[in-house]
Amino acid sequence: MKDFKLGLALSGGGFRASLFHIGVLARLAELNVLRSVEVLSTVSGGSIVGALYYLHLKRLLESKTDSQITAADYVGIVHSIQTSFLDGVRTNVRVRAYANYLKNWRMIFKRSYSRSDRMAELYNGTFYDPVARHIPSIGHDNVLMKELLVHPMGGPTNFSPLKHNARRNAKVPMLIINATTLNTGRNWQFTAVSMGEREPKKGTTDFDKNLFLDAFTYKDFEGEEFRNTPREKYDRVPLSVAVAASACVPGIFRPLPLTDLYPNVVPKLVDGGVQDNQGVTSILYENCTHVIVSDASGQLDDQAKPKSALLFAVWRTKGILEDRVRDLELESVVAYDHDESTRALLHLREDLDVQRLKPGDSVKENDKIDDGVTNYGILRKAQRRLSNIRTDLDAFTDVEAFSLMQSGYNMASSIPRGFIKAKSKTKKSADILFPGWTFERIKAYADGTRRSAKYLRHLDIAAEQFFKIYSFESRFVRTVLKFGTILFWLAVLAGLVAESVFVESALATFLMDTVALEQIFAHIISAAISAWLLVIVGSVIVSLFSFVHLKTVNKWFLWRGRLEAL
Repeated sequence: MKDFKLGLALSGGGFRASLFHIGVLARLAELNVLRSVEVLSTVSGGSIVGALYYLHLKRLLESKTDSQITAADYVGIVHSIQTSFLDGVRTNVRVRAYANYLKNWRMIFKRSYSRSDRMAELYNGTFYDPVARHIPSIGHDNVLMKELLVHPMGGPTNFSPLKHNARRNAKVPMLIINATTLNTGRNWQFTAVSMGEREPKKGTTDFDKNLFLDAFTYKDFEGEEFRNTPREKYDRVPLSVAVAASACVPGIFRPLPLTDLYPNVVPKLVDGGVQDNQGVTSILYENCTHVIVSDASGQLDDQAKPKSALLFAVWRTKGILEDRVRDLELESVVAYDHDESTRALLHLREDLDVQRLKPGDSVKENDKIDDGVTNYGILRKAQRRLSNIRTDLDAFTDVEAFSLMQSGYNMASSIPRGFIKAKSKTKKSADILFPGWTFERIKAYADGTRRSAKYLRHLDIAAEQFFKIYSFESRFVRTVLKFGTILFWLAVLAGLVAESVFVESALATFLMDTVALEQIFAHIISAAISAWLLVIVGSVIVSLFSFVHLKTVNKWFLWRGRLEAL
């Protein structure tokens, strides 16, 4: 182990996490901490923004020598990301995944192409291609994982972070994009050199007897023997596919299969958060002595009277298991080194009060205990609401996005000063303030300088999964709009079913003969054709609705969530 090795973990949590991480990165850049990061571990939403940051960092490290790089360069990277990433988020990636009817048909008729592949394409076009094509060592769209290898300007031709980082002020970090193997339950890592399951720690194989899928390098499939074979593709694994695997939420996106690696095993990858939503296991595995965890994942909500119905109890149990895994991951950081000066755990409920009840006491509403401002300068009532914002991949308004960024920025400012000084081996300024952060336009509302009931109401709406736009209206208008939407979709469904029944009846009449067996076959054939027509027509309707949603509801939602609305 080295005397000092800094690891930064960016948790999962959809775009909520991505936006929070941007605020953390902004302050770490100002504090001149980012230049010292040697391991960057990302999960799900953290992977989406972490991969974008790494592309910008690669461009910087390959365009300037170590002595030329300053803290201002890192600030410039994050400043660029805060604008471009939010622009991408505003396009509503989740709905765009359904808006192209040709892509929808491809998902229906081609089993090797799923919604997860479509998300990878959108990540590429929205976030990564605009940067990758301007990096001289890449210069094209659809960047590959192996192309993330950094060859720093002025460094040796055989540069290796493990060998040469000690001599540098601006470290070349190792990027680890974490997913989960559905087959074995293990952590699957994508790096610029290799992919596969992380080697088990010594001693863990005594009790962990699951199948292990060895990591392999992309170079393993560069030989001529792999040309024009199914396994040739593993020489060219796209960055966007790694990110899509890391953010492949089970139940929403289909697991990403890795075909042709083994004769009788098909590894299927899902969200890295299933195994470790904080990304800290990879940090500790790389023997980092100092750890920063930016954790914007979901945390278990308190319930005074949990519902006893079967489905509610099962769902609540799932949440408890996820929260327990989170606690264990963060406890592992604390147990790894008991010195608080070597770790910084940043999370969305930092400095919020915990209620403790004795028999006979009544639980209080959060708004009655969340008085004042946190020790990092955010209204406690606002911070509580930020921790409840949806973990989704849809559009986020300026109020939502800027509030998350401001929270992350303020929280990162509370990193112990000794922790920062320990990492600053450069004589250049270790603490600068950049006056151009766009998200600081929300600061007066977030810290309570400007009181606004609309601000807290907007953060309440941000927690809703459906019908968010309607919540900005009065209760009467909201009820009418929701009722009208439900009636509309019931009418669409009824129309599709009626069309299916009509088509089946017409085909059966056309195909039937006098023999009973032939009538049965005619009904089966007509039902199958009708079902396919139902799927095809339904996919067109979904794409049409998605297109209209992007052009109307999405813009309406963003307009209602602009800062001027406060």
